[in-house]
Amino acid sequence: MVSWRRPGVGAQRAARGNQHHLDGPGDVRGGWVIDQSNFDDTAGVPRDSYLYQVYQRAAPAYTGAITVPVLLDKHSGQIVSAESADIIRMLNTVFVDATDPDLYPAEKTVEIDRLAKLIQSPIRNGVYRVGFATTQEAYDEAIHQLYAWLDTVEAVLTARRYLAGAVPTEADLKLFPTLLRFDPVYVTHFKIDRKRITDYPALSRYLADFAQVPGVAETIDLQHIRAHYFLSHRHINPSGIIPIGPEPCKFDALLTQGAA
Repeated sequence: MVSWRRPGVGAQRAARGNQHHLDGPGDVRGGWVIDQSNFDDTAGVPRDSYLYQVYQRAAPAYTGAITVPVLLDKHSGQIVSAESADIIRMLNTVFVDATDPDLYPAEKTVEIDRLAKLIQSPIRNGVYRVGFATTQEAYDEAIHQLYAWLDTVEAVLTARRYLAGAVPTEADLKLFPTLLRFDPVYVTHFKIDRKRITDYPALSRYLADFAQVPGVAETIDLQHIRAHYFLSHRHINPSGIIPIGPEPCKFDALLTQGAA
């Protein structure tokens, strides 16, 4: 099960298995809502309305957070993992066939792991450190660090088509969702407004290029992503107002232009 706001795992195996999408804005009340529109009655899984029901069935005494994505063993009803990095690795090593690309090739594991560290804390977590800062000092420190690391990745992608070279890898699945949400969400919602991704030549080229990888585009729903963020974080957006955002035609054009 993947969320429209978490396109990385969905992009990895969008066409494999009985994948359910989760509706984001519902999580502000009853929790993550499971989209029933493509439910397969032959898949052997219960028709749950909310993700918390899946968690309750797997572990009735569980009281922790209900998070996405989720990898579920439909035979036992147990949750295999709710950690995106682990799920990406599992889908690349266990649930594969001869036609699937290897997203963690042996000859690039050192570089992919290096890139993952460069992305995870400074950028993927960095946007939240900026957005959830409660003092000017914390905000100033976090935003300068974030943009410094974006400059680093811009330099990497100036020399390479994808993070680890000529073809997509696991590292790209981790970076792409953050870049995708940056201009439509983070610029306004998290006050990350010094530069947009569209202001970076290499990052914007990369964003457009990766959006054309087969299986990726159908996992993107920007309207849903924006609604989830602006409606969920009421401590920084108490009125739940969804701003107008970038001009749809211009941002859509970015995502569809592909590599030159």
